Amino acid sequence: EHILKTVCATIKQGTREFHQLADSPELNTNQIMLCMDILHYIDMKELEIRNQNEDYARGAVVIFLPGLAEINEVRQNIRRHLMNSGRGNRYYKIYRLHSALPRNKDEMDQIMGRPEPGVRKIILSTNVAESSITISDARYIIDFCLTKFLEKDKETNLSQLKMKWASKDMCNQRKGA
Repeated sequence: EHILKTVCATIKQGTREFHQLADSPELNTNQIMLCMDILHYIDMKELEIRNQNEDYARGAVVIFLPGLAEINEVRQNIRRHLMNSGRGNRYYKIYRLHSALPRNKDEMDQIMGRPEPGVRKIILSTNVAESSITISDARYIIDFCLTKFLEKDKETNLSQLKMKWASKDMCNQRKGA
């Protein structure tokens, strides 16, 4: 619980800073780096706990992102960060949840089930994980408070996805409130 409170404080401070800097909703390099720092912090704190309690299971991390391109970008950054830090990928399972990605039963069982001991499950998801999927071992939520909405361009009369700030209700749903 202490880890979660500290992570929430870090995210709130980071969110305030990013909202002050951003006139329009976007996912930028500083936000992605904050995400990497939070993941590292969670790992270090859980390592301290596991040193005192061998039975302590690592909690899953769900990261909410606005779209598939952002999911792929963050996944690439996480993989690079793990390799550069010497932690490697074998202690991490990274899953992508997006409505455009095909799913089979085995993969969904892995996403919703618990990984083998010592493995951190990281789920990169759009709002599809807000209410339609339950991830029972989700202990940490990192929410960039961004989403994409279908909007019609008044000049061209064509619809396109536009990045927007997620509503307070959406953010509350994502954190399980």
